[in-house]
Formats: sequence, structure tokens, C-alpha cells
Amino acid sequence: MLKILTTSERRALDRIFPQLELSKTRLAWAVFLGALALGSSVGLAAVSAWLIARASQMPPVMYLNVAVVSVRALGISKALFRYVERLVSHHLALSGVVNLRTNVYRQIANLRSDIVAASNRGQILSRATTDVDAIGDFVVRSLHPILVTSVVSIFTVVGLAFINIPAAVWVALCLFASAYVGLALTARATREASIIAREFEAKLTASSIDLLENGAEIEVLGLTSKYSESLEHSEAQLLAARTKVAKRLALANAIDTLCLGLAILGTTVIGSWALANGQIAAVNLAVLVLTPMAAFEGTAMLAPAASQLVRSGAAAQALIGILDNPVDAPTKQLPEQVLPSLEAKDLAIGWSADRPIFTGLNLELKPGKSIAIIGRSGIGKTTLLLTLAGLIPPLSGRAQLSGIDSWQLSRHDASRIATLTAEDAHLFGTSVLENLRVARGDLSEAEALELLAQVQLGDWIASLPAGVHTKLANDGKTLSGGERRRLLVARALASNSPLLLLDEPAEHLDQLAARQLLDDLLKLTQSSENPRGLIIVTHNYDGLSAYDEILELSDKNGITEKPTLEVADSKVVFTSTGSFPEADTKE
Repeated sequence: MLKILTTSERRALDRIFPQLELSKTRLAWAVFLGALALGSSVGLAAVSAWLIARASQMPPVMYLNVAVVSVRALGISKALFRYVERLVSHHLALSGVVNLRTNVYRQIANLRSDIVAASNRGQILSRATTDVDAIGDFVVRSLHPILVTSVVSIFTVVGLAFINIPAAVWVALCLFASAYVGLALTARATREASIIAREFEAKLTASSIDLLENGAEIEVLGLTSKYSESLEHSEAQLLAARTKVAKRLALANAIDTLCLGLAILGTTVIGSWALANGQIAAVNLAVLVLTPMAAFEGTAMLAPAASQLVRSGAAAQALIGILDNPVDAPTKQLPEQVLPSLEAKDLAIGWSADRPIFTGLNLELKPGKSIAIIGRSGIGKTTLLLTLAGLIPPLSGRAQLSGIDSWQLSRHDASRIATLTAEDAHLFGTSVLENLRVARGDLSEAEALELLAQVQLGDWIASLPAGVHTKLANDGKTLSGGERRRLLVARALASNSPLLLLDEPAEHLDQLAARQLLDDLLKLTQSSENPRGLIIVTHNYDGLSAYDEILELSDKNGITEKPTLEVADSKVVFTSTGSFPEADTKE
């Protein structure tokens, strides 16, 4: 079986297969029941052949009773065993897919944040869905039929050998030829087609996600027809690849039928010669000739099994390609008791070392302090937050949480000090309460209602039919922009982190509502019981005087979008050439 795969496919499948966490006992039962079902078919053919030949000799009816009952029993057991085998094998495969998908999600979550952020979303989605399903299909569509066919073929040949050894050897050769040619021919065609199919499946997935999430923008830009053409081209290439595999499968079936014919012809000749020489009884000639017809039912399953084996091997390779990326391996750990703080020293940020966005940034945040980051869209505000939170590494300098480089901390340790809520943070297709519990699993309903009221969603949640138990659409697509943003802010507030990094929390709100929300957030820094530290990215220049410090980001040519800042100069850190002067970080 493994020779059908390339070395890299076999190694990838060997690494991924254990993550299915299959029960060996249940797998053995699935193979056993499948062998009983197929064996019942072979036995039915053999007993029926004997019964027909023996009945033609007109013996007393009592000589045929056992054969008649056996035919009925084998006919019933074939369907019964097939039904039970399907239940066991599909339960085995589905539980394996659940285990594998859980393990894959866990490993993707442990990858370095910058790698995940820079990855193609369509490819990651394909790996976690299509490829996981393909490896799950390996169990029921490849491994199981190959094992069942192998077991039944061996027992069939052994059974025929008790009648006539030369005929059994001939059937074995025909079974092997059908299996080998069917497997090899189909595997080659599938591999060639898969190279094309995987490329265009990724393009199709990426384009579909783009259309679903950015349909309005694509329509405005007049790119709808371009996307449609791209989708049609990808679908045409996928259809061509699948057609090629289907043709090879048809050829493999034809070869299987040819081998069946040769097996029948060979056993007829060999059996007739043995009968003429008195080596077998006349009724056994019918058994030798007709039994292979049922035995080849198993080999007919091998061509699709080979096709699935290659697809599963390619899927395993693709999964390994994602999972082999560097993981988020923390090198330092926060002590149990620590004073919360966030500090940047001579920080340079960006996605490429040769193209830093800014250099020389200095700031400090502690509970009770607020910092506003302002600047035009695309200037690097979100990248700065990601770096401060330890989600991407700094190009140079330091970003520290409680005196430890944030990039070297685990996500759990980093979130003990600071929580980042990105502008495009995800909302899950579950209840409002469970979305808030993403930040803190033990959040009560009463606490959830209090948080929602704090972000001006009290009336909204009261109007919902099931309150906090109302289910949201995936990514909050049924919410308005303002509702979505406030719900994300409520989730940030639900965390126990003393420092909050909020990216555009008041976006999509009218001016009055935005000002009210920002004022409420700033009050958190003045709490006597549990003061929070805040860094807020905002386009709202109204009310900047309420912040303790303002960080203004501008282009290298000094262009900004800001109006005149009517705040004390001591609060403002200006940048004009893409690098920061020494910042006054006093509170």
C-alpha cells in the first residue's frame, strides 16, 4: 500500500495518522465485519455454485437442505454485516476526524502569531477543513477497503486451494494483477490531477472568502466580473482534473473486469483438466469457476481506495507544511506576583527588518494611565499594538510586559498583563454570553449584562428574544458596525488583564456615542478598586485632552490628518520622519 505513495507523502501520513487517535480495537472490528460482509458474498457464490451443480445430479432433497439454508443465511448475513460494518467504520472515521481537527486547531493556535497573521486565510481554512476531511476519508475509503480486500482474498485463495491448488494459484495471480494495476494506475492519475486541483482549490477558497467578506468593496471597485472569471477558471481546471481521474478509474475498472474474465477462463480450463483426470469432483468445478466472481468485488474497491490514498497523502503533506512552522515557544515566564506594566524602549516595528515602519519609540503604561495613539489609516497603529502585546516580534529595541520581553512570553502569561482587542477581532457563531466568555470563562450572566450596559448595549440586549443567550451569526454579520465594535469592547472589559489595548473601539459610532464610550473607558483608569491602563487607537480627536499621553504617528514626509491639537504639548509625542524622538513617558 505504501509503495503507491511517494516518500514525502508516506512520511507526512505517518506523522498525521496518529493524531486521528483511532481505537485499534474498533478498527479491528470494522475490518472484521467488513471481511464478514465480503466473505458472505464469496461464500454465497461458492455455496450457490455447489448447490446448482449438485441439484443438477438429482440427489435426494435431504442432501441439499444444509446448502439451501446456508444460501439463505449468507444472503441475509451479507446485508446485516455490511450495515453493522458501516456503522462501526463511519463512527471510527468521524471520531478520528474530530480528534484530528481538534489537534490541528490546537497546533495552529500554538504557531507563532506573526506566521499565522501573514498566512493566507484561504489556505489555513483549507488545511483545517478539506485536508482534515481527506485524511479522515483515508480510514473508510482507503485503509478499510484495502485491509478487507486483502483478508478476504487470502481466505478465498486458501479455500480454493483445498479444491485445486493450480486453480487457486491462478486466481491469486489474477487478484494480485487486478489489485496492483488498479492501485498503481489510479494512484498515478490522482497524483497528477491533485497537483492541479490543490492549486486551484486554494485559489477558489481564497476568492470565495474574499467575495463573502468584501463583496461590497469589490462591487464598488468594479472587480466583480474579474472575480467571476477567476472562479470560473478555477472551477474549469478542477473539473478537468477530476475528469482525468475519473477516466483512469474507469480504465482501472475495465482492467479489474478483464482480470475477472481471465480468472474465470483460467479456472475453467484448469478445473476441466483436473476433472478429466479425476482430481476433483464435478460439483467442485462449478465452485472453482463461479467463486472468483464474488472475490473480485473486493478488488473493484481498490481503484477508488488508491485515489483516496493519494489525496490523503497530499492532504497530510499540506497539513505538515502548515504545522511545521515555528511554534510559539515562550522562553520566559511571569512570576505569580508581578506589578503590571507595559514599556517600550527604542522600539522599531514592522513586518520586514529592511523596511521598519517606525524606530526609536519609547512609552510606558501602568494601571491608572491612558495613552491615545492617533494617525491616519495605514500608518502602523495596529502593527504597534500587535508588537506591544507580543503578537509579532520587534525589529529592534524592546517591548516589555512587567519587565519581560512580551515576545518571549506565552500567550497565557502575556494576557495576564495586557489584552489586545483588534479592529477586526472575531465574533463567534454562538451566544452573546459565550462570546464574552472568550475573555473569561467564568463570566456570569449578571456580569455580562453589566458589561453590556457599560458599553451602551443594555437596551440592545434587553430587546433580544433570548437576552445574552441569543445566538449571533458567524463573525457578527447580523450586527451593525457599532454594535459589533461595542460587543468587542465589552469582551475586552470582561478580561482580568489590568492593561487594555483597544484598536478603534469607537469606530462606526456617531460622535456623541463615541465620545460617551471613550469617556466611560477613560473612567476605568480612575477606578479606586481596580484601575486599568489604557492604550486606545482612535481617529477621534475630540476629547484628547482627557488622555495622559498622546502618541501621534505621521508619514515620513510629516503629513498627518490631525486638526490642531488643543492639548498641552507635554502630553503629545510627535513624529515627522518615521522615527520617534525620545518620548516623555512621565505620567
